[in-house]
Amino acid sequence: MTNRRAKAKAVQLQQEIMAGNQGTGGVQGSGSRALDDMEELAEFANDSDSDPAWTPEIDKPGEFVADQSDLAQDYPPIWRVDNKLLLQKYVPFDDQSGKILYRHVSTYSAWNEESKKKYVRIPVCVRVLNQVETIVEFLRNEMPGHNTPRGEGEVARNTVNQNQLVEKSMDETKSYQDVFEVYIQTLISQALDSNFLKEIFQEQDDYFLSRVKSIDSLTEDRRRRLVQITPWARTILTSLATFPAYDVMVELGQNGMQQCCGACHQPGIAVRIVLQGQTYNSATLAPTAAAPAQQQYDKTFQLCQTCSARFELLHKICHQKYMMFVECAKRVNQQIAHDSSKAATAILNELLADEHWLAMLFKEVRSIWAEIELLERLYRLQTGSQQ
Repeated sequence: MTNRRAKAKAVQLQQEIMAGNQGTGGVQGSGSRALDDMEELAEFANDSDSDPAWTPEIDKPGEFVADQSDLAQDYPPIWRVDNKLLLQKYVPFDDQSGKILYRHVSTYSAWNEESKKKYVRIPVCVRVLNQVETIVEFLRNEMPGHNTPRGEGEVARNTVNQNQLVEKSMDETKSYQDVFEVYIQTLISQALDSNFLKEIFQEQDDYFLSRVKSIDSLTEDRRRRLVQITPWARTILTSLATFPAYDVMVELGQNGMQQCCGACHQPGIAVRIVLQGQTYNSATLAPTAAAPAQQQYDKTFQLCQTCSARFELLHKICHQKYMMFVECAKRVNQQIAHDSSKAATAILNELLADEHWLAMLFKEVRSIWAEIELLERLYRLQTGSQQ
């Protein structure tokens, strides 16, 4: 298994969406996952609620770990040991019963002797295992020492304060729920008809355009603020805003420790990121032609661990509209695969009736906005204290 296995799944889904749109004007089924991915999923096959996927061997593929500094959070991100070199990220979400579960995303991190010092083994149990996704539950109560106090130091107080700031920020954007639902309606319609966004711009349809522009403006504001506190070269910022997907490959060995990060210029390389994917118009999401030779972008960047996390957040906010569209297209694909004769209007209405799904998407978007506001606040406090 090579480092290419770290490829972001957005590339595959994007190609399927574009191929479907070009062939039929709609979105086609996404197909099955590659055989090697299914072999990985098979590692979970014998797990059950009473048999947590937790072994003493932390290097074993399928093992789950968490960054010790994240465990102060109620629902921290967790990571699965993908192989001897990589971790794959799992993020929390609310399932329909109100329980917090975790599912994988296309984010990877280096797994080496140095990074292992930050992580601790955690118990999980598998809740869903199929060709589409793997969902697990984090069994925090079964962790050794779970009932022991975490301490009352400055770090703990800061963590609580930061969580409160994030919650406050997310509460402040709850008022956009109705606007966001029309925004998602627009993206579902775009998945059903690849000309939908182009047509509402041409016709100046205020009902849709006003809602789309409202959410886009909020996202653009957070993007601008995050860029302002990220002192990176313009070539990196421009490139990551241009391409909607990327590979993550681990940089190992002494050579990586001796090289400098391409973003912050500090010694120590954790990953190499290779941008890719079809460029697109940010307003209509229509594919765009490749840039002329004199405007070719840098696509490969070697980053330290800290900058790779910032890269991930920057990429999310730059492509938030597109990734929401990908999520809508995935759900449309599922509907078509289940019943290819179902009318577009019926698909649209069924998806809009899924209140849990809409709430999950709205929460995900607001959490990214809130994370950026927190980072900006911390940056202002830090720079203010240094003056």
